[in-house]
Amino acid sequence: MIANQISTIKILIAVLALCCVAQSHARAYGWFSNSTVSKFTDDDWKLFRKTVREALDNAENNTKLTWHNPATGHSGSVQPLNTFEKNDMICRKTRVFNKTTEDSATQVHVLCKQDGKWKVAP
Repeated sequence: MIANQISTIKILIAVLALCCVAQSHARAYGWFSNSTVSKFTDDDWKLFRKTVREALDNAENNTKLTWHNPATGHSGSVQPLNTFEKNDMICRKTRVFNKTTEDSATQVHVLCKQDGKWKVAP
């Protein structure tokens, strides 16, 4: 259980740099406590992560993939903006938007595929 939570944290930090911990983890990391994603439920995270992976692995540039959890009203989108090569890695500049019933946030990140996983560009 703890190993799974740590793995989830690592993946999300790599994908979203400053906005990557579920609400249950946000209290342990004070700087996440007021972020939009700190209000996500476990189901929100599952939907969000699935959308991120699908967008980065399969979406064409400028194609926006969305997610929505009707149980919480939380939603978001992931939109790869462009794809390029950097240091022999495939990279994607990506816009991420997340919305809760209280807040919303948009961020742009450059993510590169390293060892089969998407990570924030070095």
